[in-house]
Amino acid sequence: MFKVSQNPLFVHEVDVSVPVDGGHSTERLKVRYRVVDISKIENINLNVIKDQDKYLDLIVDGFEELVDDDDKPVKSPASHMKTLLGLPFIRTAVMAGYMEAMAGAKRKN
Repeated sequence: MFKVSQNPLFVHEVDVSVPVDGGHSTERLKVRYRVVDISKIENINLNVIKDQDKYLDLIVDGFEELVDDDDKPVKSPASHMKTLLGLPFIRTAVMAGYMEAMAGAKRKN
C-alpha cells in the first residue's frame, strides 16, 4: 500500500566538498528536505542566484546534527540555515542531494 502524506519530509546525508588549504575535505551534512510539487519549482532557473534562494527555501526544512568548531552540538540549527546555504559549496551539494533523492540516484565519485 502506498502512503500519501500531506507534508512529506525526509532526511538524507549529503557529501559536501569543503575547501581547505591545498584541496578539499569531504564532510557529511544531514539535510531535512521537503518534497515539493513540481508545479512550485518548474519556473525556477537554477542558474540565477535569487531563484536558487527560492528553490532552497522550498526544499530545505532544516539541518540535523550540526556541531561547532569544538565539536559541540549546535543548539539552534535553524538559525544557521541562511548562513550555511549562503556558502556556494554547501548550496550546490544540497541542491544536488535533493535532485538525486527525487530521482532515486546515488551520487558517484
